[in-house]
Amino acid sequence: MRDAFAGLARALKRVSIYRHAPQQHASFVEPVLATLQEVLARRPAVTIGVEPGSLTFEGQAVYSEPPREWGLCFRLHRDGIRTITFKRGLVARDLLDFMEVALPDAQGGPASREDAVTELWKADLASIEYTAIAGYRIEEHAGPGFAQAVDAIVRRVHDASQASGGDTLADQGAPPLLWDDDQRKKADSQSWGELARRAALAILRIVERDLAGWDLENL
Repeated sequence: MRDAFAGLARALKRVSIYRHAPQQHASFVEPVLATLQEVLARRPAVTIGVEPGSLTFEGQAVYSEPPREWGLCFRLHRDGIRTITFKRGLVARDLLDFMEVALPDAQGGPASREDAVTELWKADLASIEYTAIAGYRIEEHAGPGFAQAVDAIVRRVHDASQASGGDTLADQGAPPLLWDDDQRKKADSQSWGELARRAALAILRIVERDLAGWDLENL
């Protein structure tokens, strides 16, 4: 475990140095991936605690560093991440995406980067999960990108609720079908397990970010 996360920190530093050469990043994480896969061959998942200057496993520090902006732990902890779970089946793409999230802001880079929780949520990594502190509010930390996405959804809903001539769909009776049965069957993968997983995670994220309480009406 210590070797794996010391290697992860070294890989993160190399990725930070070679931001301009993303084609090299995969080679940086190969040794880390091999070590983590070896650990995950013996257990289905490994959950790591995130502190400002350390990563812990079962109450013991497996990696330590001074709290600093370019470290592995600092950005994750600052933005509310408290645990990270690596699951059996971990792949290089998920590990690379995770490192992109953990990567500190580039000096002189854009100031509009989203927080680590939002970036992990958007990445939706199949083999890496996380928990964030209670009370985290996505609308306060996600930056203009989140607000713009919400505005776009609101506009789409509003436009869809309007019929030609300004009458609402309710005024005109039943709304027209967006898809007929053939179109729906073609686009629906029938992967109900995956749909249920994503739906459950979406509800948990809503509650974790304090966007809604546990009362049924708000959910």
